Amino acid sequence: MNKPKFTQGPLTADDTVVYDSEKHTIAHCFCKWPLSEDDETVLENVRANAVLFASAPDMYDLLQKIFTATYETIDDSGDAVTVIPEDVFNGILPMLKKARGEQ
Repeated sequence: MNKPKFTQGPLTADDTVVYDSEKHTIAHCFCKWPLSEDDETVLENVRANAVLFASAPDMYDLLQKIFTATYETIDDSGDAVTVIPEDVFNGILPMLKKARGEQ
């Protein structure tokens, strides 16, 4: 499996800016202009986007752990067992690949 090329966490968000653990700026979140909604709603959305962006490496790591733990789960007969719903399990690998830029 390829190693992710994105900035590893932890990342933090402060207002509309995302920082790495050494407080280097990773990203600025913006909105399109002209605004079609009230300014406060747009700013809330932009701030929420920054928080979501900052959460992405942690979510990636958790998905990887879930995939690995589920993939390696073996029952008493030696068969691999999926301990989460199959559609969830089947959705994890494509999401991890997408995050690594493989799709």
